[in-house]
This record gives sequence, C-alpha cells and structure tokens, in this order.
Amino acid sequence: SDVAVVPTRPEPYLAYSLSTKLLESVAMGVPVIASDLHTIRLHFDPTAIRYVPGGDPGALASAISSLASDPAGAVRQATEARSQAEPYAWAVQRSRYLAVVDGLLRRGRLGASRGA
Repeated sequence: SDVAVVPTRPEPYLAYSLSTKLLESVAMGVPVIASDLHTIRLHFDPTAIRYVPGGDPGALASAISSLASDPAGAVRQATEARSQAEPYAWAVQRSRYLAVVDGLLRRGRLGASRGA
C-alpha cells in the first residue's frame, strides 16, 4: 500500500497501545499516519510517523492528502521510521532475548538441583 493509517480513538484504555499494524507497516517501509499516542511517540518521533489527533477525521484526511502529494517526503518518512525501529529488530534483539531465556533455564536447573 502507499500509506498505512492507524487511527485510534481518544479512549483512556487505548492511550498506551502500540499497534502491530503500525510496526509491520514500518518494517515493510510503508509510511504511517497514526493517532498521536504517548506510546508511539516513545518509539517514533514526528520525522518517522505523521501524527494526527485521535478522533479527528478532518486531520486524518488532510494528512493522507498531504502524504499523497509528496511521494519523496513519504519515502523519507518511511525510511526514517525503519531507522528508528532498528533497535527492535530481531537481528539486534536476538542475543538479548536468548540471554534472558538462557538465564531462566539456568535458574530453573539450579532450583531443581536444590530440590526447590
């Protein structure tokens, strides 16, 4: 697709959500327009994601139109989003994840050998 739209209603229970759709779109190099949520901003700054107020269809339509009229800007945004997501890539996280699993397995073996 040319753009991923991730609108979120301004509801308290959604304020800290992070959409899988958003992350998959970033990984595929698709520019993203998303509701302005704190959690998303923790991972992506405004050079990577086009933020709009949640529940504002006019702002969403304007953002879609703006992105559609600037293909080069859309490519820059998508490239920046992928760059900002790089720390979460499996190639980067694999060793950390496997170290945690290994630590849990070792702890389990130690507990079992102590009769715990």
